Amino acid sequence: MDADKFLSLSADRSGIRLDLYVCQSSEGLSRSFVQKLIEDGHVTINGESGKPSRKVKIGDAILVNLPPPEPSPDLVP
Repeated sequence: MDADKFLSLSADRSGIRLDLYVCQSSEGLSRSFVQKLIEDGHVTINGESGKPSRKVKIGDAILVNLPPPEPSPDLVP
């Protein structure tokens, strides 16, 4: 099941990188995973795709769509 998370930027967080902001605002996500999400189009900023290095600004609406985890290969003893 996909999970969407809406993030709204506050004034004190303006000017930081998109990947860093999403990572700091989403518990349990590594920065490298967040960068991959952004590059794969699972993170939008004001309805558009962005780059991990994009600087966020006050009023930006950020939507994070977490895709379902990839199935684990069957373990055989």
